[in-house]
Amino acid sequence: MKITDYSIFDNMIEGVQVVNKKWQYVYVNDSMVVHSKLTREELLGHTMMEKYPGIEETDIFAPILKSMTKRVPTQITTEFKFPDESKNWFSLRIEPIPQGILIMTYDVTLQKRAEEELFKMNELLENLVIERTLELRESLDRQKKLIKMKSSFISMASHELRTPLGIILTSANLAEKYTESSQQDKREKHFKRIKSSVRNLVETLNYFLTADKLGHGKVDTTKEQFDFDDYLKDLLKQFEEILKRGQKIKYSFKGDKEIVSDKKIIRNIIQNLVSNAIKYSKTDIELNIVVDPKIIKIEVIDHGIGIPKDQQGEMFEKFFRAKNTSNIQGTGLGLNIVKHYLDLLNGHISFTSEENIGTTFTVKLLNELTLEKERDKLYSSNKRN
Repeated sequence: MKITDYSIFDNMIEGVQVVNKKWQYVYVNDSMVVHSKLTREELLGHTMMEKYPGIEETDIFAPILKSMTKRVPTQITTEFKFPDESKNWFSLRIEPIPQGILIMTYDVTLQKRAEEELFKMNELLENLVIERTLELRESLDRQKKLIKMKSSFISMASHELRTPLGIILTSANLAEKYTESSQQDKREKHFKRIKSSVRNLVETLNYFLTADKLGHGKVDTTKEQFDFDDYLKDLLKQFEEILKRGQKIKYSFKGDKEIVSDKKIIRNIIQNLVSNAIKYSKTDIELNIVVDPKIIKIEVIDHGIGIPKDQQGEMFEKFFRAKNTSNIQGTGLGLNIVKHYLDLLNGHISFTSEENIGTTFTVKLLNELTLEKERDKLYSSNKRN
């Protein structure tokens, strides 16, 4: 391309600059003056390197150098940083000419910024869609879980309430027929069945009420100091009525007897765990207590039906009952209630189980009596100081 009269570029919208082989500006049109952020006088006769120090290190310079040295046309769209730290995007077409190179410059800053904004908006929308999708999925999972819980509740309630009510009705009708004194034993048998069924009904209703209160945060804690060993010995007497024939509770206690906790909550936790152990086992149950200065450990061991491995992750869910318990009475609320109670006491429960071998539940609580003593010592020390 041989150009002798550069005036043909004067009125072009595109910026036009001619740079000689010494890298000096020999021509710039008005548009190029605007693009350069310098005056015509500041450009003409000066080199690129003088006007834009460090330009050799920028992406924009590589195609310019290529066109100048290898005499081939090139083009590039890139961001350019000016000496005043401002930045613009330019699309450049570079042509070799006898004098050096001719560069046509298009300022595409607005277009690029619009693209960046569009990209950000698309990214934002994508994230929003992902977020909403996750929310919808979580909502759907909650709905499915709720439907499953309702179904489990209806199934459990119909069984757990209908069975004892049926026994009560049948036994009451039969007891009415045994009017002779010689039939007193038969009447007593049915009265015992009625009493047992009533206890089961009361226990089931208490489970429902307790689960509801815990779910709505209506259970408060009242902590006090008491003799844990004596308290448990009294509690164990209450299990005698539900122990199976030949079944015993082996009890051991190690450590300090005095603890600080909520007696009612501790009672409910142990009642649930021991009752389950009795229910799901035919042999002896172990209740082991260890109180050390930091932790109160409660361990309940049975050698019963165990928990299927593939269902162990669901054990603390409301209304969950393992597939091997279908012929054993239960609400599926006991362990869920225990978990909620332990949350109130900042405690932890874990278990190990093997089907047809047995289950061990381990509860750990902070020894708050030790904490109180340490607080008292600290208070006394601060008071003296």
